[in-house]
Amino acid sequence: MTQTIHSLELHIARDCGRMWSNGQSRLLMNRTNPRQMRRRGPKRLVSDIAARIPGEIALAAAEVGTSVPADFPVDLIPARAVKKRQLEFVAGRIAAREAMEELGRDATYPGRAPDRRPLWPKGLVGSITHTADYAVAAAARSSDVVAVGIDLEDQQQLVDEIGRHILSDAEREAWNLDKSAQNSSFVSLFSYKEAIFKCVYPRVDAYIDFLDVELSPGKNGPSARCINPRHPAAICVSQVTGVMLSMDGRIFSACWILETAPLMKQ
Repeated sequence: MTQTIHSLELHIARDCGRMWSNGQSRLLMNRTNPRQMRRRGPKRLVSDIAARIPGEIALAAAEVGTSVPADFPVDLIPARAVKKRQLEFVAGRIAAREAMEELGRDATYPGRAPDRRPLWPKGLVGSITHTADYAVAAAARSSDVVAVGIDLEDQQQLVDEIGRHILSDAEREAWNLDKSAQNSSFVSLFSYKEAIFKCVYPRVDAYIDFLDVELSPGKNGPSARCINPRHPAAICVSQVTGVMLSMDGRIFSACWILETAPLMKQ
């Protein structure tokens, strides 16, 4: 996604979200007490999510701490990042190691590519996401899952300027969204598009802008397509399956690809 969008993300307001019910989407206002959100903890968060995604995908979560564990490899930590960002990064890698352990792999931390995406050990695919409080990681054997992407957001209201950057007019109509600055659906679709990007980018090594992908409501969740069929990610995007969940004042999105199309073979 573009740096513009990531900087705009900082201006998102809080307290609204979307949940799926009986195959249909419906809006919900959430006024969960932040202390209550924290009490549930990462284990409950993982158990709630795991019930909605394929069993081949292992999940783990970790709280963002106040210091770096003594055994963590400091050369992995982004040196130029502020301390808070470094602690979020560490929590993400700790969660990733635990997810890999769930798959029976040796305890290790994913590396970091020049473009800042995680480098998973051979034979694994995965994704990492975090909020200010928690980090969540997903990992799977590449023989079972072609790609996976996850995104976790605090429930928020996206201002109309953000909506114009991430949603097309066709999506507004399909999802029955108005153009007001307080529409609570933006955060869910924002999160789902983030998850799509994190799922597909490692496969095609091509950036996808928010407006490159269009989402439509479906019986079993959103369906996605690239508006430009010649986009390098078009085939991968069309194969994405996923869920959007609203829980404890948070939005969680997960996307995965379970079957490989001919043009995706490496």
